[in-house]
Amino acid sequence: MVYKCLYCGSTSKNNDDAVSFHRFPKDQRRYLWLDSLGLSNAGMWDKICSRHFNPQHFIVDSLSKHHSSSKTVEDNLNSLNCEPSTSNNDASIWKSFWNKKKVQCQVKGKSDKQNNITHEVKENKERYQTRAITRKEIASKLNKKRKQDGDEESNKKICTRNKILEPLVENSSEIVVSFSYLKSRHLQEMKQFVDKTGGSVTDEITQCTVLVTDKIRCTMKILSAIARGCPIVNANWLKHSYTVKMFQDANDFLIVDKDAERKYQFKLKESLAKAKTKKLLDGYNVLVTPSVKPGPQEMKVIIACAGGNYVLNWTDTQCTKELIVTCDKDRNRWKPAWDNDFAKIIDSDTLVTSIIRQKLTI
Repeated sequence: MVYKCLYCGSTSKNNDDAVSFHRFPKDQRRYLWLDSLGLSNAGMWDKICSRHFNPQHFIVDSLSKHHSSSKTVEDNLNSLNCEPSTSNNDASIWKSFWNKKKVQCQVKGKSDKQNNITHEVKENKERYQTRAITRKEIASKLNKKRKQDGDEESNKKICTRNKILEPLVENSSEIVVSFSYLKSRHLQEMKQFVDKTGGSVTDEITQCTVLVTDKIRCTMKILSAIARGCPIVNANWLKHSYTVKMFQDANDFLIVDKDAERKYQFKLKESLAKAKTKKLLDGYNVLVTPSVKPGPQEMKVIIACAGGNYVLNWTDTQCTKELIVTCDKDRNRWKPAWDNDFAKIIDSDTLVTSIIRQKLTI
């Protein structure tokens, strides 16, 4: 709220914090103020700024950030029975008086703040020390109880662990493992597990018998594994096989990806069973245009795993099972291929979905 001095017209908006504004008294002293200022009358809310009072007219009981509240000052003025002054000299004396008080308040405020911070730091330190001592006592009791009650169990765990870390016997089955998008920091350790368990590791998806990954993605390895009917498992299969010192049935550890199954509307176990029974592209000649994603080289591997015949150009002899995998970018460049009456034109997304579901949609 902006206050205005009835005498000089100055406002609180144009003055510094050292200037305060005070209402006229309600008793007979009101007329003394009016006579001193040469005014005939004053309203209920009219005020006089502190420039028109002498510093000795003020009694400051407690200072806040700058000075006492206007209510306190006004009461003190009334109790002293002081009269306003119109002298400029009094105003300058009053201002220097309040500036001195203002500096004293700021110094006192900083000192109080520093004391509060020191006290808070001390309390936090004591609280943390108490917590640390309590935790140490609890840990000591637990360790003591474990030593008393769990000697036999601890010895059993140690023996089991030493037994697992021994060199493992080779398994008679030919297991070739490949990894896809497994960015675990234990990947190198997993490869060593395969070697110790009697298997081998490869990056060629056409040679592997088990693919280890974390979820279903539309990558070349995963699509090729589904097309071949190769089990896709998680890392638990490998860890369990290493623990029991022989490879377990991969079909018991098939990866479960609810999001991918809901997106592509398929069941991994059913798709792998269909691929083992019959290859999806068995007997098909497939032509892939250059701009298709995944690229032609990756498509060549996927089509071969699905039982198809990857071709670069059409032969003179037309076949009833012919597919063209293309995209809108290549339609004008490969227009002569569209003249083949037996060829079915599909995009890459349709082929990928068909491989995942093991159901050709043309």
